[in-house]
Amino acid sequence: MTNTDPIQPFYVPLTEILKDRGYTGDDHDVSARAFFLHNMYEKAQIHIDEKTLKNWFCEDSPKFKTFTRRKMHELCFVLEFNYDQARDFFDRIYLCRSFNCRNIREAVYCFCFSKGKNYTQASSLLKQAEKILEDAHKHSKASAPIRFTNAMEEDIIQLYSDREFLNYVADNWESFCEYNRTIMRELNVLINMIKGTKQDDALINLHRKTGANLSDSEYEKLQGLVVREYFLYHDILDLKRDLKGRRLSSTDFMLFQILNIPMSEYYNPETPGQSFAKNARLHELAKRNFPSKHTFSNILKKTEKTSQKTATSFDGVRKLFILLHFYVYFVSEKVMKDRAHVPPATYGGYVDDANDQLTICNYNPLSKRNPYDLLFLESAKTDQPLDTFREIISDAVYGDGE
Repeated sequence: MTNTDPIQPFYVPLTEILKDRGYTGDDHDVSARAFFLHNMYEKAQIHIDEKTLKNWFCEDSPKFKTFTRRKMHELCFVLEFNYDQARDFFDRIYLCRSFNCRNIREAVYCFCFSKGKNYTQASSLLKQAEKILEDAHKHSKASAPIRFTNAMEEDIIQLYSDREFLNYVADNWESFCEYNRTIMRELNVLINMIKGTKQDDALINLHRKTGANLSDSEYEKLQGLVVREYFLYHDILDLKRDLKGRRLSSTDFMLFQILNIPMSEYYNPETPGQSFAKNARLHELAKRNFPSKHTFSNILKKTEKTSQKTATSFDGVRKLFILLHFYVYFVSEKVMKDRAHVPPATYGGYVDDANDQLTICNYNPLSKRNPYDLLFLESAKTDQPLDTFREIISDAVYGDGE
């Protein structure tokens, strides 16, 4: 799980692909590989800075950002991938969702890869599709009902011609203005189950005044899973130490309980150099976009008007979903008194349920190649998955050595 774990850097499989494309130089020569790939870009008539290519052969992986996603799709055009190869590249090498067809650029790329079109053809089609969306916005044309993201990709790869694709864009233009619709719905379901409520705050505040602990019947009135789990092992007096003025319904308390580390050790805006994301002893790809209070704010407070301007990476959204789903799956049996309605938690059940939900939301299933996913897959194999996960996080914060 640490930075020394033998997880393949991005440049390793990329080098193997270049060798399949005719590269015969030194596997460890950064400049030679960058020069070879740069020539392929020129042949495909796609601009890229040679410094960027050199960075790809030096760093663990390109960043999970909107601009970098575009570069990864362009790389797939350069390598002359078809649709299945492009999907495999994103799933297995870039470790991120391949096509978000609500984004018109990625919808065009998805269509073009499925039809064997090159980058020049894709660029021309993109300009036409963007013009259609611009006109539809201006004139508020009627649109078909909003499509789910995975259904859009299935629709698009079945289209035969450019004209059919452009007609699809015109008929479903509003679907291209929504982002992460399915997974946002699922995230809100999970958060409503996990997070403490105002009712929880009110009940606990009464006990704070008297110092009396909760009765069994009062425990059953608690709604948030994090609040229920906390009071399985703590009493009212512990709140003064752990909560430090925060409400049970706060994001801070939710993250504190899920991770079991003080928020000051996890996310401290006053001392960003000491933050979890910078100093935790986890693989760089696991730390990057690790769910935080800031992540919640970016993802959950978006409106339709700001969603395109405030772009949260697919990686950040996916990581938040995996964390919350893992917690709900393994904590439910523990905190629900009426266990007859809670199926037993098993490793296989967890993996199947997580993968089903991710697939429905058009996100990559869990993968052992992804250092972040590995945190949850390895924890889920143990007798106490939540405890194991928290031990890993605690060790990443407080542990010694590499």
